[in-house]
Amino acid sequence: NYLRQLVAYKLLFDKDKDQNRGFRVSEGVLVFVEPAKKTVSKYGLKKDEYINKAVEISDDMVAELEAVIKGCWSSIRGLDFDKLPERDNDMNRCGGCDYSNICWE
Repeated sequence: NYLRQLVAYKLLFDKDKDQNRGFRVSEGVLVFVEPAKKTVSKYGLKKDEYINKAVEISDDMVAELEAVIKGCWSSIRGLDFDKLPERDNDMNRCGGCDYSNICWE
């Protein structure tokens, strides 16, 4: 989820021609405000150390996020909302509701 957030920032920055002045984002840095709770060698984390992690953000990553956003927007415009599976069989609770076909509580 942190990576997707960085990709979203890149997407927004790159699309704002007034602010970016021709610059492009090539990487982002995750800065954690709390120290690592444990050592994880695979990711270079050491217990009790603060973490700043630079991440390269590729055009493919941005294209993937754009596709997700466009897909969501298409669903919203088409009023295509999935009903949550846990509501499908609860007719006592939802049977008389006008919105039971789109409920997402």
